[in-house]
Amino acid sequence: MTEQNTTPNPVANSSAGGFSKWAIALIVVLVILSILGYAVKNFLGKKIAENVVEKTIEARTGAKVDINGAGEGSFSVKNKDGELAIGTTAQWPSDMPSDVSKFSAGTIAAAIKTNETGTKAWSVIIKDVEKNAVDAYINDLKAKGWQSVSQIEMGVSINQLEKGNYSIGVSYDASSGGVSLAIYEKDSSQK
Repeated sequence: MTEQNTTPNPVANSSAGGFSKWAIALIVVLVILSILGYAVKNFLGKKIAENVVEKTIEARTGAKVDINGAGEGSFSVKNKDGELAIGTTAQWPSDMPSDVSKFSAGTIAAAIKTNETGTKAWSVIIKDVEKNAVDAYINDLKAKGWQSVSQIEMGVSINQLEKGNYSIGVSYDASSGGVSLAIYEKDSSQK
């Protein structure tokens, strides 16, 4: 008579290579946890660094600072005298004078608005712009009553226009495809 072995066979309860199914599951869980731990550590590290920088700038300047996703290159500062936004948070200023047409070509890289000593000013930096878009923008301003007061071409094209109580400078650098718009409200002594 043949004797049967009643001892459990570890190979029968295992997958390839002799590891039991629970050991493989444990290894998979540990790998997932280590990946999640790395992601959380980097996320938390980034958030902690952003918070430290924000608080340092706020303490030194009194400005409200918000660094949004440093990996996305977004940064904004706001205080009683104005605002600065760089990167993905930068948008056309909502309080831009209605006489200033929105520049729709390219991508806004930075937007600044100030209100120091009662004089308002706005600056918008736009990237990835072709020369024909700048020419069309200047022609649009002129069609809306803006008067050209100066124009300089020296590698960088600079156009200064005025209308009423406002002045706008439109600078274009063909080598970088960058446009800088600087709009300011003239004070009453300049009228």
